[in-house]
Amino acid sequence: MPRRFLLPAVSLFTLPLLACADPGDGDDDATPRVSFYEHALPILEEHCSGCHQDGGIAPFATGDYATAKQWAAAIVESVENRSMPPFGANNDGSCNEFVDARWLSDDEIETLRAWLDDGAVEGDPPEQPSMPKQLPTLTGAGIEELETPMYTPVAQTEPGEEYEDYQCFILPTGADHDRYIVGFEVLPGNARTVHHVLGFRVNPTVFDNAKTMQALDDASPDQLGWDCFGAAGDGVFVDSVPVTWAPGTGAVHFPPGTGIPMLAEDVLVVQVHYNLLSDHGPDSSKIRVQYADTVERPAVQTLWDPFLYSSILGTGDLSLPPGQEHASYAWDEQIATMTNLPAGTEVEIHGLLPHMHKRGRTMSIELERFADGGSEMSCAADIDRYDFNWQSAYYLKQPLVANTSHRIHVACDWDTREDTAPVLPGFSTANEMCLVGVYVVPR
Repeated sequence: MPRRFLLPAVSLFTLPLLACADPGDGDDDATPRVSFYEHALPILEEHCSGCHQDGGIAPFATGDYATAKQWAAAIVESVENRSMPPFGANNDGSCNEFVDARWLSDDEIETLRAWLDDGAVEGDPPEQPSMPKQLPTLTGAGIEELETPMYTPVAQTEPGEEYEDYQCFILPTGADHDRYIVGFEVLPGNARTVHHVLGFRVNPTVFDNAKTMQALDDASPDQLGWDCFGAAGDGVFVDSVPVTWAPGTGAVHFPPGTGIPMLAEDVLVVQVHYNLLSDHGPDSSKIRVQYADTVERPAVQTLWDPFLYSSILGTGDLSLPPGQEHASYAWDEQIATMTNLPAGTEVEIHGLLPHMHKRGRTMSIELERFADGGSEMSCAADIDRYDFNWQSAYYLKQPLVANTSHRIHVACDWDTREDTAPVLPGFSTANEMCLVGVYVVPR
């Protein structure tokens, strides 16, 4: 259900802490209550500066007053409708809360609105200039650095994709033994171009993955890597997605004591989404991965999508009807089946990764628990503003305790109004998915 926001009128009663004027001076020309430097800038630096800074991927820097004033109306509109900062999951507490959520509080949104309504005034610059929020970095033992090749993005020719390039590269880990990924960090080489980075764990020895990736690479001999819109490329079977990065994301540490298995023969297939609207320069990005030989509790990160599997396994003729504002599909599955863990195992669900393609609008993820002959449904994640261009994994502040006999319920909603033929499931961006990744830890 779409979220509705109530934005109360700003008055001396609703924003008493923001009053800057001396109530006893009787000066009609007193300094307005809300100013850029004192009130708006701290919010913008905390939530927006990761992208909106000089050299960042965003088209303007929010730390510069003249620029911020020029964009003030657009800033306020985007934060009020929650399109910025980009975060697809509802984080208002009605359906859980998530770690490092890019989510402004209602008070912060009201403050920005008050700044705009008061004329977007500058106020007094501080003696010491403020600094953009520093993102966390990866520290500790077991960090290894991978690097994508120096690559000059090539714009796609399909309508609507003139400024996009999704390119995949194989990054061998060079490991001689099995181990666990416990964290990662992405350092884009060209921050104005790199829009997101996904790292897929792929075993070349299964499902003809090695031949498939070689064929994809051979199909574009004049380019490094291969085009990959859906995941690691059409027909490539993915075990898990341990790296999910978008601008504004710092170092990611998986829940303490847990990690994702990475076999010695596995490779990391890295998908880089390049946005060419403002910069066509080359890029070589670094992916820092933190490993541990052992962990207290190995995690199982599974990917599941019966809608997609119907086309791969030939188990049905599923498709989405064209011309629909809301085309939908729903599935549910037992956690034991999804994870290959024994039935009856107590688990904690720490993370969720929703994935659709460009028609995707919303996704509901629920957990069905069974007890005393009945069942109870609870909300796991409400992806109410899915955006294909801002994909992310969502880690719960409080993990969901479950049993592998319980079931995950997923409902996807797409907009197919621009389609004239049924939309088939598949890996290509022209197809669709209703996929969920789940980061599960046995208790």
